[in-house]
Amino acid sequence: MAKARENKKPIKREFSAGGAVFRRRVPRASRVALVPRVAEIEWLLINPAGTNRWQLPKGHIEKGEKGEDAAVREVFEETGAKVKVLGKVDKIQYFYVLEGERIFKNVTFFLMESKDGISKVDKAWAHEINKFVGADAGLNKFVSDEIDKVCWLSTKAALGKLTFEGERKILEKASKML
Repeated sequence: MAKARENKKPIKREFSAGGAVFRRRVPRASRVALVPRVAEIEWLLINPAGTNRWQLPKGHIEKGEKGEDAAVREVFEETGAKVKVLGKVDKIQYFYVLEGERIFKNVTFFLMESKDGISKVDKAWAHEINKFVGADAGLNKFVSDEIDKVCWLSTKAALGKLTFEGERKILEKASKML
C-alpha cells in the first residue's frame, strides 16, 4: 500500500549540466627530444562523498543560468578544473527517488578541455583549499562536502570505472568528437 501511495506523488523535475572533461598528456617516454610527442587523452572523473560511485562532474542549473555556464561552474566547484567548452555531447534522462520523492532528472553534458593541464587536482586550487580548511588536500583527495576524490584516466580505464551506463555512453560519444 505504501508503494502505491509513493507512486501517486507528483514527480519533481531537475535540470543539470556537466562535463566530459579531457586533457592531453604527453607520456614520459615521449618527453625525450628524439621521440615524437604523441599526446594521450585522459578523462576527469569524480567520486562523490560517501559513495563508491565514479561519475562525470555535474550539478544543478541555477535559475537564469545557461546549461553551458552551469557545467563550467559545476566542473570547477567539484574538481578545481578550469575548462574550455568545445561543444555539446548529448543529454541523459533518468528517474530516481530521494527521501521518498520521485525525481525525473535531465542532464546535458558538454565536451570540455582542461585549460591548465591540472594533474589530479589543480595544485593551486588544492593549496587554496588547504589555507581555507587547514587540511592537507593532497593531489587525489579533494576537500569538499560533495566530492571525496577526482582522477584522470585513459578512455578505456574511465569507461571501465564509470558507475552509470548513461555516463559511459556520454564518454564514448565525447571521445568520438575528438
